Amino acid sequence: MRCLFLVFHRKLRCISYEIRPYEGCAINHTNERNPNMGRTELREHIFKMLFCREFNASKEMPEQLLLYFEQLEQIKDSDRLYIEEKYNAVAEKIEELDQLINEQVTGWKTSRMNKVDLTVLRLAVYEIKWDEDVPLGVAINEAVQLAKKFGGKESPAFVNGVLAKFANQE
Repeated sequence: MRCLFLVFHRKLRCISYEIRPYEGCAINHTNERNPNMGRTELREHIFKMLFCREFNASKEMPEQLLLYFEQLEQIKDSDRLYIEEKYNAVAEKIEELDQLINEQVTGWKTSRMNKVDLTVLRLAVYEIKWDEDVPLGVAINEAVQLAKKFGGKESPAFVNGVLAKFANQE
């Protein structure tokens, strides 16, 4: 039996998930990876890379990205290119994204936000404002799902509430 564990990678200096053997795990996970990643899985990898950015200097990120891709099994070149391009596009707009988020949030500033929530919001706001391939509803739904998976108890509601304000502008 294998189970999913949250792991802090010392080399990557970032949190990710690994599947490891564990007796008594109630969830049955397989180690097989779908060679064709869907948009949800691609978005999750982009989220993880953006999250790592919070704990590494900008100059260290190219090396961190290489290390991250080394841990992925059977990633297609097209998927890797999509992940890298979208990560870079979001990373280039971090200051602008933070400004947009700060304008919509009452009583919070990005400097005080939970890093998971902030990263989810940055990715979703980028998709809402600049990624024409992602419909508004999909961007919000996927962000809420990321918040459920990686955030705290209040994260999904917080993320949904902030993104609803962006939806009202569109």
